Amino acid sequence: MSCRVWLLRLLVALACLSCLMVITVETACAYSNEATVRKNARITLSIYGSYEGTLAVWGTSGLEWSDWYYNGSLYAVDMQMMSLDLEGSAEGGLFDVAISLSSIMPSMGQALSPSIPEDWPVESFFDIYLSVSIPALLPGENLHNEIPIHVSSSIDDVPPYFDDYETTLAQTIYLYDESGIARGEMTYWFEECIPYTPPEANITIATSKGSDVAIVEDGTLVAHGAVTGGIEPYEAQFGVRLAGSGLPFEPFWIDHDGSASKYATVRPLGDGDGWAGYLDTMAYPLAGGYYDFEVRFITPDYVDLCDTTTVFVDPTPPIPVFVSIPYDSIGYFRPDSLYNITVTTHDEDPDSVIVFVYPMDPDKFRTLTPVDQNMLGTPWDSMSCVPSAVASCLKYWTDNGYGQLDHPNGDESQPEQSGGEMAEELAGEMGTDGEGTNEDEMESGTESYLDSHGCSGWDVDVQPVSGPDDLAKMLEEFTADGEDVIILVQDTTAEGDTVGHAVTMGSEESHFYEIITQEAFIGCIANQIDFMDPDGGGSTEDNQYLVGYDSEGQPTLDGYDIGGSGGGSQIVGYMKVSPPEAGGSAGIARAPGAAAQEGWIRVSAGSMKGSGQLDTLTWDTTGFAGGVYLLQVSMTDALGHTGRDLRLAGIPEYTVGTDEPETPKMKLNLKGSYPNPFNPTTTIEYSIPRDARVTLAIFNVSGALVRRLVDNEPAKAGYNTATWDGRNDAGKAVASGVYICTLRSEGSASSVKLVLMR
Repeated sequence: MSCRVWLLRLLVALACLSCLMVITVETACAYSNEATVRKNARITLSIYGSYEGTLAVWGTSGLEWSDWYYNGSLYAVDMQMMSLDLEGSAEGGLFDVAISLSSIMPSMGQALSPSIPEDWPVESFFDIYLSVSIPALLPGENLHNEIPIHVSSSIDDVPPYFDDYETTLAQTIYLYDESGIARGEMTYWFEECIPYTPPEANITIATSKGSDVAIVEDGTLVAHGAVTGGIEPYEAQFGVRLAGSGLPFEPFWIDHDGSASKYATVRPLGDGDGWAGYLDTMAYPLAGGYYDFEVRFITPDYVDLCDTTTVFVDPTPPIPVFVSIPYDSIGYFRPDSLYNITVTTHDEDPDSVIVFVYPMDPDKFRTLTPVDQNMLGTPWDSMSCVPSAVASCLKYWTDNGYGQLDHPNGDESQPEQSGGEMAEELAGEMGTDGEGTNEDEMESGTESYLDSHGCSGWDVDVQPVSGPDDLAKMLEEFTADGEDVIILVQDTTAEGDTVGHAVTMGSEESHFYEIITQEAFIGCIANQIDFMDPDGGGSTEDNQYLVGYDSEGQPTLDGYDIGGSGGGSQIVGYMKVSPPEAGGSAGIARAPGAAAQEGWIRVSAGSMKGSGQLDTLTWDTTGFAGGVYLLQVSMTDALGHTGRDLRLAGIPEYTVGTDEPETPKMKLNLKGSYPNPFNPTTTIEYSIPRDARVTLAIFNVSGALVRRLVDNEPAKAGYNTATWDGRNDAGKAVASGVYICTLRSEGSASSVKLVLMR
């Protein structure tokens, strides 16, 4: 070590001792506070003869700071950086780098306020001394700076959460090796501080909606594990035991891989199932009961991280299945008809079964906060699509009764965070990196964010989408349950790589029509979806993409291209975010039959045979308006456990010719009336493609005018209604019989029959 370094250390020690003595006299409690913050930084440096460019590093820093004191002219807080652990790589992953604090000098800081300490923001600075390790370029050597890197910022809290320290260095900061030779220099420092939360494990097991019954497919139960905080475990060990027994967990699966699909717009997706354990329920002695499940992560730098959950497990769970409507198809029901609906269950001891329908709103819209993934200023840049999409989702809940979600640590006395700041914190919770975010990370990271903001007990659940039945479940979350939904999409680039992306669902429009040919009646659904797109921070007012299906039956967003090769993108999954009162969570009991919520209409009920035998229920569509429906079968077993199955279905709103587009736009259409037959009043529904004047009139079977309900009056594009009370224009009640209702607008006309029964 050079004499200059020894002399420098001696002078620093004397200076620090003098500084600490002064602080002790004035504050009497120096460094009484401490915290760990998560950091990410970008540094521009030159290593002489080998590299000149930008490094991106992530990690944590330990801080200590004094209480506020008055220094004679300003209020002040003295701070010291006690530890620093940053790791990352050069641009393009050329080589790895590690940065820690230098042992030569302490990295000191201070916050200064001209008035009372609570009068934020205040000025803050740090003088940082670093140790830089780049094994690929300088094996066995650490570089350090002898002139401090002086970084300053205006902060709004201590420790400095959510703040940037950006410095274009006024003078060259040379980086020396241990012998005192300058081996490089640093010219720029950018640093962000985001709240640090300790890493946590998380385990989830999919259950039938509205119950704690675990989903078992082909005799296998799948448990998913995840860990927050960007930790990379060595392995995940899964165990099971009888609930409440207190016995040790019996291992049933060890996962050494942990690979999973990533959602990020600029890198290919990975393959895999994440950290997952598979339990063979047929071989394991499960006969229908509650079981505890555990995931234990073996980590390199922390004690083992564990989490548990309890679910009801049965090799033949009480979950019904539609037989008459396969999972990869859509139910087609014509008006005023009686239909048989066939269902079955493998459960040996079923009790009752109910069929519900839910008429989907033809146009459901909600306002979302745009969050631009490309403007966060983070090292992962457009990799942050998932945190940005979730931030927009949580901003929606912030505006609807959960204000703590956009305040640091849930403290509403602190300044409100922007959507970008929330996304930064979520990125840290999820461990979003240069490869994106996988399903387990987004689920566990969102739950961790909610917990740290005082919102525990929420139901956060990621589900795959592979056909119309999964799409029905996604639309149910948005339309029937009113949850916010993050849609996961993927696309194929022109180079053949598969990339992923996440968007926040903002609106959904549903219509059902039929095509009549000589061979068959064909029922079709036209679903259109609108969303907040983090790629550019798009609003929910300028999208609107038609949902279609590819040749494999995978739902697609036609015309939404994230891969650069044209065409559409596949919808491959979604994540819902539900407050406790809107669906519960794994630790909150859910009432049997929870599906019978507001808006669901019970159309049939009965008992089930079980053990794979067929059961038949019915739906009489008489009186039901045309449109898209969610069709649900819900069964309860003898012990009170409830399971369900769901399908998309529809009653035609209008008919198109075989030469028209397969998914036509809305046209002038008189949908009919409800009820029909009626006495004494019926509601007539009609649609027009654009704002226009309309005439709606009632005629008798002889063609004589009976009543003008709407007389050349302006109407808005979309769906409209009018009411007829069975009276003529003179106000007198007309006789029972058949009447013709005719809609006219812009030279087009549509008619339906009405039956009045006195």
